This record gives sequence, structure tokens and C-alpha cells, in this order.
Amino acid sequence: MRKKDTIELVITVALGVFLLIISVALYHRTNTKRASVPASAAGTVTAVSGAGPLPGYRLRRMKVSGVGFINRFVMATSVLPLERDPFTAGQSGPQDPKAALSLDGIMWNAEKPTAIIGTAFVNEGDAVGRFKVVKIYPTKVVLREGDSEFELFLKGSS
Repeated sequence: MRKKDTIELVITVALGVFLLIISVALYHRTNTKRASVPASAAGTVTAVSGAGPLPGYRLRRMKVSGVGFINRFVMATSVLPLERDPFTAGQSGPQDPKAALSLDGIMWNAEKPTAIIGTAFVNEGDAVGRFKVVKIYPTKVVLREGDSEFELFLKGSS
């Protein structure tokens, strides 16, 4: 190997080792800064309340210092309008399948009446989910689930 090639190889290796040392030092420096942020250097959290982009709500900045991520998260989300805790299991809709049914209309014809239950057009003998349409009257519908029957009334009449 020539002297020139040897010098180029030594310089290349030295530069590579130097860049590796600098990279490791910078990596450790940024990670230790993230892990040990002093309480006085904490930032702000944007929370929602009041009036603004959402009807009835506005953006507000809250100063948080010396608190962990979970506490900042709780502070920021405590003003959000939630109907239930999104982190717990459970159904968000009606628990009773009968409560989910709504009689939205009846097209009365003595020979073949048709009811509108939710978005379904049904006749006597048809099924809506697990319910069977037994009888359609001008202001109500009788449904059967297994051995039990119940009435579903038009909105505004009962």
C-alpha cells in the first residue's frame, strides 16, 4: 500500500471515530435534557373552555410547572365536555334494545299498513332486528320479542 493511501485511510478512520464520538455525546446530551427538565422550565398546556372555534368553547393556556405528563393531561382534558370516560369499557349507546327503536311514521292502508321504524319500512310479519312486527295500528305498532309483546307509539302520541 502506498504512503498516500495509508494517510487517506488513517484520516478517514480518525474522522469516522470523531463523528461517532460527537454523535454519542449529542445523543446522551439530548436524552438527559429530556429526562431532567427542571420544574421552572415547564411550558404551557392549551385547554378548551369558554368560546372560540367550537360553539361555546375557547382556547385557553394554562401554566403547568413541576407536574408529570399524566397530571398535565388531566388538567388539559378536565375542561373538555365528555359524556363518559373514554378509557373505560362499556357501551355508549342505549342499553335496552327497545329504547333504540323509534316509530317515525305510519303509512296507513287498511289492507297493507306500513310502519317506519328507524330507517326501515316494515309491514306486519316483518322483523326489525330481533323484534317481529305483530300488528300495525294508525298510531302505534305492536312488536314481539320471544314471548313478550310491547307497543311502540308514534312520536307525539301515546
